[in-house]
Amino acid sequence: MVSVIISVYNVAPYIEKCIHSIQNQTYSDLEIIAVDDGSTDESGELCERLAESDHRIVVIHKENGGNSSARNAGVAAANGDFVAFVDGDDYIEKDMYETLLQEFDNPKVSIAAGGIITTTLEGKDVITVSKEKKYFTREEALVDFFDSRGTVLPTVCNKLFLKELFEANRFSNDIIHEDTGLMPRLLDSSEGVAICNRAFYHYVKRKNSASTSRLYNMRSYRFMNTVAEYRKMCQEKYPELFCYYVKYETTTTYEMLLNLAGCSNYRDFRKQENHLRRRLVVLVFEELKYIKTPANQSANLINFLIPAILGCSLYNKLTGKQ
Repeated sequence: MVSVIISVYNVAPYIEKCIHSIQNQTYSDLEIIAVDDGSTDESGELCERLAESDHRIVVIHKENGGNSSARNAGVAAANGDFVAFVDGDDYIEKDMYETLLQEFDNPKVSIAAGGIITTTLEGKDVITVSKEKKYFTREEALVDFFDSRGTVLPTVCNKLFLKELFEANRFSNDIIHEDTGLMPRLLDSSEGVAICNRAFYHYVKRKNSASTSRLYNMRSYRFMNTVAEYRKMCQEKYPELFCYYVKYETTTTYEMLLNLAGCSNYRDFRKQENHLRRRLVVLVFEELKYIKTPANQSANLINFLIPAILGCSLYNKLTGKQ
């Protein structure tokens, strides 16, 4: 059985389409766990109404604790051998789980993944998918993730997992990008990853969603603590992959600094800005030690130093963002 966990928070206009896309799966042995994370609209009531006509739907109501908290509650209640995640304002193709389950015929597969169809704010669909089917060992999957090769995507929603992977792993309530924060731990716990060359998951961007918000908060900054955990993991368990990890931390720190600069309240986080700037300088020179290829790669890396040297205010002025 597959336990599909839906995080539900104020998604009344979209939740029925989401749940219907799961109910109508060609693989029917499902447990559909809708976790109402303290919604203030009719989302919870709509889930209950759908549950009345489908015994596979279980509705959990809880106080608002965020997406991580909702997913963790769903994992705790799951009875299936496999676990999947869907956000309440997204939906999936009808044969997603039937197709992904076939990959588990290989006993070395712990995670199966498909591609993603992203619907932009302008209504255009952007498809991210592998051109061919692939199998990655644990180490190969970590390299793909840390090297940002785009096959093992950082989200959990396009994947099907053996439930046993979550015996020692949970989403963090203290950070944003909780998917990205958990994926390396899940890969570390896995035997291997199967990649399908089809896109199944429809991720719909919406204004004012958590993924499009432009206000900075400490949960964004705390992601650095998670990144530091992965440094220790690679040093202790995968020293041969450490160069890929350094690239990942450098890129992540650069993106975090740019994200802070792009937020209207960046001046409220001077201490965090200064730490990110200092850390980025250290990381750039650490990564340069591993570069043995073209000069343009080093030049691109040196460009990462620009916001670190200028700081958010001056960087915004010079780039016309302020």
